[in-house]
Amino acid sequence: MKDLKTKKTRGRTTQFLSHLVSVSLMILVSGCIAIDMNNPANLDGNSNTSQSGSKTILYISYQTFVDGLIGKFELNKTDGTLTEIGTKIATSENQPSEMSVLNNEYLYVGHYGANNIDFFTIGSDGDLTFQESDAIGATFIDSAIDPSGSYFYATVNGANLTRFDIDSSGSLINRADIALTAAQGISYGIGFSNDQSNLIVSLGSMFASGIDVYRFNGDGSLDNKHNDAYSGFVNANNLAVHPSLDVFYVSAVSANAVYQHSITTGSTPSTAELANYATDTAPEELLVTPNGACLYTVNNSGQSISQFSVNPSTGNLTALSTRDEDLASVSPRDLAMTPDGEILIVGYQGTALEIFQINGDCTLTHLNTADVEETGYSISDVVVIEM
Repeated sequence: MKDLKTKKTRGRTTQFLSHLVSVSLMILVSGCIAIDMNNPANLDGNSNTSQSGSKTILYISYQTFVDGLIGKFELNKTDGTLTEIGTKIATSENQPSEMSVLNNEYLYVGHYGANNIDFFTIGSDGDLTFQESDAIGATFIDSAIDPSGSYFYATVNGANLTRFDIDSSGSLINRADIALTAAQGISYGIGFSNDQSNLIVSLGSMFASGIDVYRFNGDGSLDNKHNDAYSGFVNANNLAVHPSLDVFYVSAVSANAVYQHSITTGSTPSTAELANYATDTAPEELLVTPNGACLYTVNNSGQSISQFSVNPSTGNLTALSTRDEDLASVSPRDLAMTPDGEILIVGYQGTALEIFQINGDCTLTHLNTADVEETGYSISDVVVIEM
C-alpha cells in the first residue's frame, strides 16, 4: 500500500478568515462556516507514513488575498525547534489552504480563493518542484486520497465533491463533479473508512448538518449513498476516522462537541450517531493518533486543545482529567501530527506554531512555540512527512 495522507478533514477544514467568510455565506445563502481548513487535514494533517525517518519535514502554507507561499522546515522532535530549509516558493494562486501528501513523492495544495489545486513533486531532500495547476468546480475546502493512491477527492463550496484520477506521474486528470446531499450546508471534512471500502463526507452550516457515506469502487466511482441528518444547531466541520474501528468522529462548531458515529462498511454503507462529547468553544480540526488511543480537537474561540482517551474496543471517548490544554495565542485553527504519533502541532491563523509531545496517557507536554512568521501572510495549513 502506498503511504497516503489521512484526514483532514483538516479537515479539515481550516481556512483564511474561515469564520468570517462562513458567517457571511450563511447570511447570504443560508450557508455556514468552513475550513479541514484536513482530511485537514487540515493544519489538516500529516502524511500517513508509519515509519520513522531520519528527518521530519514540515510544509507550511502561507496566504493572503492576492498570493501564497509554501515554506519547508525541519522539526527537531526532541525539543520542538524548527529550522527553515531554503527559501519559500510561490503557489500559482492566492489563498493556498489545505495540503495533501501522496507517498512522500507528491504534494497537492488546494486554494480557497482561486478554486484550483497546485501539484508539486517532492525531491529526495524534500524540495518542492511545481508541476501544474488544476481547476476544481468551486471553492476548495478539504481533500482525501484513496488507499491505492489512484484517486483524489476534494470537498468544495456548496454540497459538492470533485474527483480526479491520479496518473503515474502524480498529475490530476479526468475531473468529475459529484453532487452531495443538498440543504445540509457546505461539504467540509472527508475521509475513508478504516477498511477503505467507503468514503465519508461531513456537511455543515449553522442551520443544518449531515453525513454522506458512499461505497467506494475500485474505479474511483461512488455509489449507494447513505445520508444521516443532524438535529439542532450542530455546524458539522471536520472529521477523523479511527484507524482500526468502524467509528469516526466529527467536530461540531456550534454545539461545542465531538460527535461519535459508527459506520457499517461495505457495499451498502450506513452510519449511526453513538454519542457526543463536550469540548471547549468552537472545535474545528480534530485528529486521532495512529494507534487509535488519543483524540484531540483544536478549539478556535476557546483558545485550547481538548484531550480525550479512546476506548480500544468501542471507540468511546473519555475526557482527560484536565480536558482542555490552554494555548498561548488567539485563533488556533489547525492540527498536524507526525506520522509516528509522537508530536502534535497547533497552527494559528497568525504567525506561530505550538509543538507538543504526545505522552502515553494522551496528555501533552509543551516543547516549543515556533515563530514562523512571514510578514504580511497568515498561516493556513501544515503537513508533516518523515524522510
